[in-house]
Amino acid sequence: MVSKVARVGMAGALSAGMLVAGGAVPSQAKTVKVCVKKSSGEMRLLTKKKCKKGWKKVTWNQKGKTGPQGDKGATGPNLTVKDGTGKVLGKFVGLYPAGFTLMFVEVDGGVYLYGPNGQLFPALSASPSFKTNTCDGTAYLESSSPQTTQLLTQSAGGPSRVVYRVTTPSLGAIKAWSLTTTTETVNQMMYEFNSSGVCVADVNFNGTLVALQSVTPPSDVPGPLTIS
Repeated sequence: MVSKVARVGMAGALSAGMLVAGGAVPSQAKTVKVCVKKSSGEMRLLTKKKCKKGWKKVTWNQKGKTGPQGDKGATGPNLTVKDGTGKVLGKFVGLYPAGFTLMFVEVDGGVYLYGPNGQLFPALSASPSFKTNTCDGTAYLESSSPQTTQLLTQSAGGPSRVVYRVTTPSLGAIKAWSLTTTTETVNQMMYEFNSSGVCVADVNFNGTLVALQSVTPPSDVPGPLTIS
């Protein structure tokens, strides 16, 4: 099973957000292995031995040769993101191209993904996992490899956020979580919220769960967003 956090597209915002926000990359892993969908270019972290049919394995080094020390650059601008009324939403962190440009914005100590129209985007194509069939209590991210587990736990305490929201029949309730260092190994049925906000059975997961801590998410704001 490819863990939910490994999905890229909307899901890739989480992994990309960790890197933009200064999250740690596992120092023990010498290479990064991903599966690239031939038809669309979508990427997923490889958590099994090989990619599925229609996907191509791509590998690159996490760390190259050390280059010469460059000249000290000028201090960059401290940019902010404002909503359509001119009110400051938060600190501008970076851009994420996904067919159209999305913005990483730091709000209340967490980095979130916003569309130019002011809508808060989920960083997962499905919700986190839950142990109960009512999807209450602790939420988890599933990890099928030590490298993914290390990436997640090393980002605990930082600004990376996991965001889920109802998308069917229209955008609705938003939930958000921060990462923790708490892990456990399980072999059991897991549950998740579907796009309509209904708790449904997912799959029997055999691997490591990384616990999440619920946080208060920001809301949608009037667009268009501007950077200044």
